[in-house]
Amino acid sequence: MRPFITSFATVGSAFWVLSHPLAAVASNDRFVVTERVLVDMRDGVLTPDGRHGLSLQGASDTVTALVVDGRIVKVPPGFVRDSVAVSPDGSRVAYEVEKGGGRRAVVLDGAESRTYESIISPQPVFSPDGRRLAYIAAGGGIGQGTEEFPVVDGVEGKRYGEIGPFVLFSPDSRRVLFIATEGNRRGIPVGRSRIVLDGVDGAEYSGNGYSGPHGNITFSPDSKRLAFTVWDGRTMKAVVDAVEGRTYERVRSLGFSPDSRRVGYAATVAGRQTFVVDGSESQPSDAPGPDDGDPVVRFSPDSRHVSYRVRHGSRWAMVIDGAEGKLYDALDPAATFSADGKRTVYFARTGDNWIAVVDGVESGPAFPIAPVFSPDSKHVFYFTSSADRSTYCLVEDGKPGVPHKGGPFYGPIFSPDGRHLAYVAQTPTRNIAITLDGRDCPLPTPMGFEPRIAFYMSLPPFFFKDSKNLRYIGMSAEYQKLELLEANVAIK
Repeated sequence: MRPFITSFATVGSAFWVLSHPLAAVASNDRFVVTERVLVDMRDGVLTPDGRHGLSLQGASDTVTALVVDGRIVKVPPGFVRDSVAVSPDGSRVAYEVEKGGGRRAVVLDGAESRTYESIISPQPVFSPDGRRLAYIAAGGGIGQGTEEFPVVDGVEGKRYGEIGPFVLFSPDSRRVLFIATEGNRRGIPVGRSRIVLDGVDGAEYSGNGYSGPHGNITFSPDSKRLAFTVWDGRTMKAVVDAVEGRTYERVRSLGFSPDSRRVGYAATVAGRQTFVVDGSESQPSDAPGPDDGDPVVRFSPDSRHVSYRVRHGSRWAMVIDGAEGKLYDALDPAATFSADGKRTVYFARTGDNWIAVVDGVESGPAFPIAPVFSPDSKHVFYFTSSADRSTYCLVEDGKPGVPHKGGPFYGPIFSPDGRHLAYVAQTPTRNIAITLDGRDCPLPTPMGFEPRIAFYMSLPPFFFKDSKNLRYIGMSAEYQKLELLEANVAIK
């Protein structure tokens, strides 16, 4: 644990201050970095969304409190360790408690629900806005103690033989979806399955029911439309707005365009793959192999254009609006579009060499990680590296910048107002460097990682809506510690 006594140390042109065991500050003439320990990873975890640290207080057999991002939340006796859910903003916490005889209740913000025979959901589920909570419970049915039902905002819904176990909210948090099955032998496909949306039963499907659960059940961005795939054990089909599509051997990457008006997915028949966009099939090409990754159907931000890659033997071509490009040994899954939809960039490999292809023109060597256009669509940024990958630099419109030792890790990303550009890089010592507007941010504690714990790394850095603050979660392994650190960078 860090000392409580305030201390100072010089780090180049920056200084850092420790005035609390969970907080530290570093600054220079441009940035102020406030850092706190989210959780000690030796006895804590990162929440599934990658944004919050969670640990427990108390003896191994008696937990007395949760620690959420450093905030202590007391829990009652019977607390269930693996049932904790944290709202997206970290302000609300829900979990289960044992009530004896296998019965359980759910606690939200300290208020306990009624007791149920069991809670089917692995954890309660918060809506994207954090205001709503849902889970699947069982018991209490007349003559059938194993009947299952949703509990949404504390209100119990219709009872079914079997549900879920997941609950899915729409992006706007207003709609709720789950899968119900007739029959009550959990773990064994029984009867017919249906999607229940907003309390209304959908069409029934026999066999193995719905494939997914989340990957191929998706709401449109405006939350008004729904698409999913169904599988009978042999064939699959897409169902969009309750209308069934053609039957294929496999359907993948089902999704909507940003404006919610268009739908695309990849389908496979007899070793050939076609892309289905707005109901129209592309020319069939060779289906990808098991090591080629899932196909991607990517719409432009304005939803007017679409891209995906196709395979011909051992080589690949990028397709943009139906036009097939040059063949390469390897390709990005789909092209990245500019904000206005008029420009594209993707990475391609010939032999061992990766290049960037910008607006259909080969633009020089590239490091294949996350290209990005400026918000005004006028400029494109990506990384390039030396042949031995010992140095890297950010490339703007084909012009390499100042080389650095190490390698890129996350980014680059723009602030919402388009005025700031940030990325995260790994130094030769395996520490993390956050670069903002071309300058390294001072970090109070060196962030770093090792391969065995790399999976703990969170989502990429992101700007807040005000464009003046950047957040990143990384790892510190100094002094034989293993802490998850949150760095908030404020621009002066």
